Amino acid sequence: MVAAYGKDAAVAALKPASTLADSTAFDQAEQVLGDGMTPSFLLAMPPVLQLTDAIGGADADFERARPYLETIAVIAAGGRFDGADAHSRIAAAFR
Repeated sequence: MVAAYGKDAAVAALKPASTLADSTAFDQAEQVLGDGMTPSFLLAMPPVLQLTDAIGGADADFERARPYLETIAVIAAGGRFDGADAHSRIAAAFR
């Protein structure tokens, strides 16, 4: 599903120059999950902090948490099947 404002935004969303799988964050997620697991959830913290700053910062509670959040590169969850067995993992990579 894509929500876009204008034709250019819709084209960029439907035919992107790169995909999430091409990103460094996706590579980090695959590495931190290990064992050939494919990420099905990925939270890249640096862009979250950039977005927070771009919209004018956050409240005092968020700012107290910021030093801890800045240490996180990605949080990922994923899994793989091995015959009839399903394996899953949640992991984080730190900077």
